Amino acid sequence: MRSRLLSVLATSTLAVLIAACATDPADEVMTSASEGDETEDVVSDEGLGATADELQGAATVGATVYTTAVANFRRAPDDGAVIRTLPRNTAVTIVRAQAEEGFYRVSHQGTEGYVHGALLTASASNGRRVTTNVVYLGSCEFLGNCASADTKRAWRENKTIYFGCDGRETCSDTQPYISVPRNGIACGATVKLCRTSDPSICVDAIVREKSDRNQRYEVSVAAAKGLGYDPEDGFYPSGGSRTCSGSLGGDSRVTIRY
Repeated sequence: MRSRLLSVLATSTLAVLIAACATDPADEVMTSASEGDETEDVVSDEGLGATADELQGAATVGATVYTTAVANFRRAPDDGAVIRTLPRNTAVTIVRAQAEEGFYRVSHQGTEGYVHGALLTASASNGRRVTTNVVYLGSCEFLGNCASADTKRAWRENKTIYFGCDGRETCSDTQPYISVPRNGIACGATVKLCRTSDPSICVDAIVREKSDRNQRYEVSVAAAKGLGYDPEDGFYPSGGSRTCSGSLGGDSRVTIRY
Protein backbone atom coordinates (compact mmCIF):
# COMPACT_ATOMS: atom_id res chain seq x y z
CA MET A 1 0.00 0.00 0.00
CA ARG A 2 2.81 2.41 0.94
CA SER A 3 4.72 1.69 -2.27
CA ARG A 4 1.57 2.20 -4.38
CA LEU A 5 0.93 5.61 -2.68
CA LEU A 6 4.51 6.72 -3.34
CA SER A 7 4.14 5.69 -6.97
CA VAL A 8 0.96 7.75 -7.36
CA LEU A 9 2.61 10.81 -5.76
CA ALA A 10 5.64 10.50 -8.02
CA THR A 11 3.44 10.26 -11.11
CA SER A 12 1.42 13.33 -10.06
CA THR A 13 4.57 15.36 -9.40
CA LEU A 14 5.98 14.45 -12.81
CA ALA A 15 2.72 15.53 -14.49
CA VAL A 16 2.86 18.93 -12.77
CA LEU A 17 6.47 19.43 -13.88
CA ILE A 18 5.65 18.52 -17.48
CA ALA A 19 2.71 20.94 -17.49
CA ALA A 20 4.92 23.72 -16.14
CA CYS A 21 7.53 23.15 -18.83
CA ALA A 22 4.85 23.27 -21.53
CA THR A 23 3.70 26.80 -20.57
CA ASP A 24 3.69 29.19 -23.53
CA PRO A 25 6.79 31.46 -23.25
CA ALA A 26 4.70 34.39 -24.42
CA ASP A 27 2.46 33.95 -21.38
CA GLU A 28 5.50 34.13 -19.12
CA VAL A 29 6.71 37.34 -20.76
CA MET A 30 3.28 38.90 -20.51
CA THR A 31 3.13 38.13 -16.80
CA SER A 32 6.56 39.54 -16.05
CA ALA A 33 5.85 42.66 -18.12
CA SER A 34 2.59 43.27 -16.31
CA GLU A 35 4.18 42.81 -12.89
CA GLY A 36 7.01 45.18 -13.75
CA ASP A 37 4.59 47.99 -14.67
CA GLU A 38 1.67 47.34 -12.36
CA THR A 39 1.43 51.07 -11.53
CA GLU A 40 1.29 52.15 -15.18
CA ASP A 41 -1.63 51.75 -17.55
CA VAL A 42 -1.22 50.58 -21.11
CA VAL A 43 -1.44 53.58 -23.43
CA SER A 44 -4.21 53.00 -25.93
CA ASP A 45 -3.11 52.78 -29.56
CA GLU A 46 -6.63 52.56 -30.96
CA GLY A 47 -7.52 55.15 -33.56
CA LEU A 48 -4.17 56.99 -33.45
CA GLY A 49 -3.60 56.72 -37.20
CA ALA A 50 -0.51 57.54 -39.24
CA THR A 51 -0.37 61.23 -38.27
CA ALA A 52 0.48 60.34 -34.66
CA ASP A 53 3.60 58.43 -35.75
CA GLU A 54 6.55 59.79 -33.71
CA LEU A 55 9.19 58.23 -35.96
CA GLN A 56 7.71 59.95 -39.03
CA GLY A 57 9.35 57.73 -41.63
CA ALA A 58 12.81 57.95 -40.02
CA ALA A 59 12.84 54.26 -39.07
CA THR A 60 15.34 51.94 -40.77
CA VAL A 61 15.38 48.15 -40.88
CA GLY A 62 17.51 46.76 -38.05
CA ALA A 63 17.38 49.95 -35.97
CA THR A 64 16.68 49.69 -32.24
CA VAL A 65 13.86 51.86 -30.93
CA TYR A 66 12.25 52.11 -27.50
CA THR A 67 8.72 52.21 -26.12
CA THR A 68 7.76 55.49 -24.46
CA ALA A 69 4.93 53.96 -22.42
CA VAL A 70 3.47 50.55 -21.60
CA ALA A 71 2.48 49.54 -25.13
CA ASN A 72 0.49 46.83 -26.87
CA PHE A 73 2.58 44.42 -28.97
CA ARG A 74 0.07 43.25 -31.59
CA ARG A 75 -0.07 40.48 -34.18
CA ALA A 76 -1.41 42.92 -36.79
CA PRO A 77 -1.78 46.70 -37.11
CA ASP A 78 -4.52 48.57 -35.26
CA ASP A 79 -7.01 45.92 -34.12
CA GLY A 80 -4.77 42.84 -34.19
CA ALA A 81 -4.71 40.53 -31.18
CA VAL A 82 -2.31 41.62 -28.42
CA ILE A 83 0.64 39.22 -28.09
CA ARG A 84 1.71 40.87 -24.85
CA THR A 85 2.31 44.32 -23.38
CA LEU A 86 5.78 45.86 -23.43
CA PRO A 87 6.98 47.92 -20.45
CA ARG A 88 8.06 51.50 -21.00
CA ASN A 89 11.62 51.81 -22.34
CA THR A 90 11.57 48.31 -23.89
CA ALA A 91 14.00 47.92 -26.81
CA VAL A 92 12.52 46.51 -30.04
CA THR A 93 14.06 46.12 -33.50
CA ILE A 94 12.53 47.56 -36.66
CA VAL A 95 11.72 44.75 -39.12
CA ARG A 96 9.91 46.85 -41.75
CA ALA A 97 10.72 50.53 -42.19
CA GLN A 98 7.41 51.41 -43.85
CA ALA A 99 4.69 51.94 -41.25
CA GLU A 100 1.20 50.50 -41.75
CA GLU A 101 -1.44 52.95 -40.51
CA GLY A 102 1.19 54.26 -38.08
CA PHE A 103 2.17 50.78 -36.82
CA TYR A 104 5.71 49.42 -37.27
CA ARG A 105 6.56 45.75 -37.64
CA VAL A 106 9.16 45.10 -34.96
CA SER A 107 10.87 42.18 -33.27
CA HIS A 108 10.95 41.59 -29.53
CA GLN A 109 12.66 38.59 -27.95
CA GLY A 110 12.50 36.68 -31.23
CA THR A 111 8.81 37.41 -31.87
CA GLU A 112 7.60 39.77 -34.59
CA GLY A 113 4.58 42.00 -34.13
CA TYR A 114 3.38 45.60 -34.36
CA VAL A 115 3.74 48.67 -32.13
CA HIS A 116 2.34 52.09 -33.00
CA GLY A 117 4.90 54.77 -33.85
CA ALA A 118 3.32 57.16 -31.34
CA LEU A 119 4.69 54.89 -28.61
CA LEU A 120 8.20 54.50 -30.05
CA THR A 121 11.27 56.72 -29.86
CA ALA A 122 14.77 56.50 -31.29
CA SER A 123 16.54 56.91 -27.94
CA ALA A 124 15.95 55.43 -24.51
CA SER A 125 15.26 57.64 -21.52
CA ASN A 126 16.48 56.88 -18.02
CA GLY A 127 12.91 56.01 -17.12
CA ARG A 128 12.04 59.15 -15.16
CA ARG A 129 8.89 61.12 -15.72
CA VAL A 130 6.79 63.80 -14.11
CA THR A 131 3.08 64.41 -14.69
CA THR A 132 2.08 67.96 -13.85
CA ASN A 133 0.15 71.03 -14.93
CA VAL A 134 2.20 73.46 -16.99
CA VAL A 135 1.78 77.20 -17.40
CA TYR A 136 2.86 79.54 -20.17
CA LEU A 137 6.38 80.93 -19.74
CA GLY A 138 5.59 83.78 -22.12
CA SER A 139 6.66 85.17 -25.46
CA CYS A 140 9.90 87.14 -25.85
CA GLU A 141 7.93 90.36 -25.71
CA PHE A 142 6.17 89.23 -22.55
CA LEU A 143 9.44 88.23 -20.84
CA GLY A 144 11.16 91.42 -21.96
CA ASN A 145 8.50 93.60 -20.38
CA CYS A 146 7.22 91.57 -17.44
CA ALA A 147 10.23 89.69 -16.00
CA SER A 148 13.10 90.79 -13.73
CA ALA A 149 14.89 94.15 -13.95
CA ASP A 150 17.96 92.50 -15.53
CA THR A 151 15.81 90.85 -18.16
CA LYS A 152 13.97 94.08 -18.94
CA ARG A 153 17.27 95.93 -19.34
CA ALA A 154 18.71 93.22 -21.62
CA TRP A 155 15.54 93.26 -23.72
CA ARG A 156 15.65 97.06 -24.13
CA GLU A 157 19.35 97.05 -25.06
CA ASN A 158 19.67 94.18 -27.53
CA LYS A 159 16.54 92.02 -27.46
CA THR A 160 18.18 89.27 -25.41
CA ILE A 161 16.69 87.40 -22.46
CA TYR A 162 18.53 86.22 -19.36
CA PHE A 163 18.08 82.48 -18.84
CA GLY A 164 19.24 81.01 -15.53
CA CYS A 165 20.59 77.85 -17.16
CA ASP A 166 22.41 79.27 -20.15
CA GLY A 167 23.33 82.86 -19.36
CA ARG A 168 22.38 85.47 -21.94
CA GLU A 169 20.70 83.92 -24.94
CA THR A 170 18.88 85.45 -27.86
CA CYS A 171 15.20 84.90 -27.20
CA SER A 172 13.31 82.85 -29.75
CA ASP A 173 9.59 82.18 -29.81
CA THR A 174 10.21 79.34 -32.29
CA GLN A 175 12.32 77.16 -29.95
CA PRO A 176 10.53 74.68 -27.66
CA TYR A 177 11.97 75.05 -24.18
CA ILE A 178 10.81 74.62 -20.60
CA SER A 179 11.41 76.13 -17.19
CA VAL A 180 11.50 73.60 -14.34
CA PRO A 181 11.63 73.74 -10.51
CA ARG A 182 15.03 74.38 -8.96
CA ASN A 183 15.33 70.78 -7.76
CA GLY A 184 14.05 69.42 -11.07
CA ILE A 185 15.54 68.23 -14.34
CA ALA A 186 19.12 69.26 -15.16
CA CYS A 187 19.77 72.37 -17.24
CA GLY A 188 20.40 71.64 -20.90
CA ALA A 189 18.56 68.32 -20.84
CA THR A 190 16.17 67.49 -23.66
CA VAL A 191 12.81 66.26 -22.43
CA LYS A 192 9.73 64.94 -24.19
CA LEU A 193 6.49 66.67 -23.28
CA CYS A 194 3.24 64.85 -24.03
CA ARG A 195 -0.32 65.80 -23.23
CA THR A 196 -1.49 63.40 -20.54
CA SER A 197 -4.98 63.25 -22.04
CA ASP A 198 -3.58 62.43 -25.50
CA PRO A 199 -0.06 60.90 -25.43
CA SER A 200 0.15 61.14 -29.22
CA ILE A 201 0.56 64.94 -28.94
CA CYS A 202 4.20 65.51 -27.96
CA VAL A 203 7.07 67.93 -28.42
CA ASP A 204 10.78 67.81 -27.50
CA ALA A 205 11.96 70.74 -25.39
CA ILE A 206 15.22 71.92 -23.82
CA VAL A 207 15.47 72.85 -20.13
CA ARG A 208 16.52 76.50 -20.32
CA GLU A 209 15.44 77.90 -16.97
CA LYS A 210 14.78 77.09 -13.31
CA SER A 211 11.62 78.57 -11.79
CA ASP A 212 12.05 81.09 -8.99
CA ARG A 213 8.57 80.78 -7.56
CA ASN A 214 5.92 78.16 -6.88
CA GLN A 215 8.03 75.26 -8.18
CA ARG A 216 6.20 75.51 -11.49
CA TYR A 217 6.80 73.95 -14.87
CA GLU A 218 6.53 76.62 -17.56
CA VAL A 219 6.64 76.18 -21.35
CA SER A 220 7.68 78.50 -24.17
CA VAL A 221 5.54 79.67 -27.09
CA ALA A 222 6.79 76.91 -29.40
CA ALA A 223 6.43 74.21 -26.73
CA ALA A 224 2.89 75.31 -25.95
CA LYS A 225 1.93 75.28 -29.63
CA GLY A 226 3.62 71.91 -30.12
CA LEU A 227 1.31 70.54 -27.45
CA GLY A 228 -1.73 71.96 -29.19
CA TYR A 229 -2.22 74.97 -26.91
CA ASP A 230 -2.87 78.49 -28.19
CA PRO A 231 -1.53 80.84 -25.51
CA GLU A 232 -1.27 83.98 -27.65
CA ASP A 233 -4.43 85.62 -26.33
CA GLY A 234 -3.74 84.82 -22.68
CA PHE A 235 -0.40 86.62 -22.25
CA TYR A 236 0.93 89.92 -23.53
CA PRO A 237 -0.46 89.78 -27.08
CA SER A 238 1.27 91.66 -29.90
CA GLY A 239 -1.81 93.82 -30.27
CA GLY A 240 -4.41 95.07 -27.84
CA SER A 241 -4.01 95.28 -24.07
CA ARG A 242 -0.64 94.78 -22.38
CA THR A 243 -0.95 92.54 -19.35
CA CYS A 244 1.66 90.77 -17.29
CA SER A 245 -0.66 88.05 -16.07
CA GLY A 246 -2.69 85.28 -17.60
CA SER A 247 -2.98 81.52 -17.79
CA LEU A 248 -2.51 78.74 -20.31
CA GLY A 249 -6.05 77.55 -19.69
CA GLY A 250 -7.76 74.36 -20.78
CA ASP A 251 -6.30 70.91 -20.27
CA SER A 252 -2.71 71.79 -19.37
CA ARG A 253 -1.70 68.48 -17.77
CA VAL A 254 1.53 67.22 -19.31
CA THR A 255 3.76 64.17 -18.83
CA ILE A 256 7.45 65.06 -18.98
CA ARG A 257 9.83 62.19 -19.82
CA TYR A 258 13.57 62.55 -19.40
